Amino acid sequence: MRNTNTNTSSSSSYHSYQKPAALYTMLPVDEALKLVLAELPVKSSDSKDSRGAGGAGGGGGGETIVRPIHETIGYVLAEQVRAPVDIPDKPVSIMDGFALQSGENAAGLLSIVGENRAGNVDESIRIGKGTAAYVTTGSPLPSGADAVVMIEDTEEVDAELPGFKRIKVATEIHPGQHVRQVGSDMEKGEVIFDSGKLLEAVDVGMLASLGIRSVKVFKKPLAAFMSTGDEVVDIQSSKEKGKHQIFDANRPILCAAAQPYCERVIDLGIAGDTQERLESLFQKAMADKVDVLVTSGGVSMGDSDLIKPILESKGKVHFGKVKMKPGKPLTFATI
Repeated sequence: MRNTNTNTSSSSSYHSYQKPAALYTMLPVDEALKLVLAELPVKSSDSKDSRGAGGAGGGGGGETIVRPIHETIGYVLAEQVRAPVDIPDKPVSIMDGFALQSGENAAGLLSIVGENRAGNVDESIRIGKGTAAYVTTGSPLPSGADAVVMIEDTEEVDAELPGFKRIKVATEIHPGQHVRQVGSDMEKGEVIFDSGKLLEAVDVGMLASLGIRSVKVFKKPLAAFMSTGDEVVDIQSSKEKGKHQIFDANRPILCAAAQPYCERVIDLGIAGDTQERLESLFQKAMADKVDVLVTSGGVSMGDSDLIKPILESKGKVHFGKVKMKPGKPLTFATI
C-alpha cells in the first residue's frame, strides 16, 4: 500500500522538541516525483502522462485484464498497439469534386463516366484520357485516377443534355492533388500506442478506426482517502459546523479527481487528531487491501500531526519534505 499525504498547511504552535519527521531531507519536486513513480508496478510510456492523476501506471500489482475499447478510459495499456492495416487502405478524395488523371487533362473538356460516393463505390469505373468521375469527400478514387479537382474549379458543359455531362477544368492539376494516399494517416505495422499509455477518449476513437475491438490494460488501483484534523467537518454530515471549524474540501476534491483512474474509491472520512482513530482507519485501509491511501493533513510539526510517526512504524517513508509552498511537509511511504 502506498500513502501520499497532501498537507498544505503548517502548525503555528511553538515546540521545544524535534520529532523524527523534522529530520527528513527536503527534496525538489521532480526528485520526489521520481521516487513515487519508481515504486509503481507499471511505468508510463509518456512522461507527460506520468504527471496526471492516473497516468503514471496501473494498480492491482500489475495485473492485466482485457476490456472493450469503449470501457478503457482511465486505464493504462498493457500491450503495444500497432496498426493492423494502412489508413487509408486506398487513395481517397479529400474534396467533393472530380477524379481524373493529372497533366494532359488539366485544361480540356472531360467526359463524366461515373461517380463514387463514400460508402457507395462503382469499382467498374476506369479513368483514362479525357474522362473523369464525380467523387465525394472520403470516397475512393476510381482506377486510373491520380488527382481530384474541386467542384469550384470546374465548369459544367452540356448541362441541358440527359445523362452524364462534360466538365471544363479551370486550373492546373498536379499528381496527388486533393488525395489522401495509402497509409498517409497510419501505415500497417506502425506503433500507435506503447504499453503504459494512459487511455483517453480520443484514443478510443483511434483504436476504433483501426478495427480494434478490445485491448489489454492494467487493472485500475483501489484507492482510499481520509482527512485529519479536529478543525474540519464533513460537508455531508448533519453535524453543525463549530465556530472555529471549516468544511473539509480536500477529501471531496481528491475523491472526485481519482474516480476516472480507480477501480473504486473508498472514502474513509475524517480521522480527527486522535492516535486511536488514525490507527483504526489505517487498519481499515490495509484490511481492504487498497493500493493507494491518500491522507490530508497531519504531517507537519505540531503535536497533533501523527501521520509520519504512524507511517514510520508501519513501513518505509521515502520522503517527508518537498521543496514547494504550500505543501512542504508532503510525505510518501510504502507499507
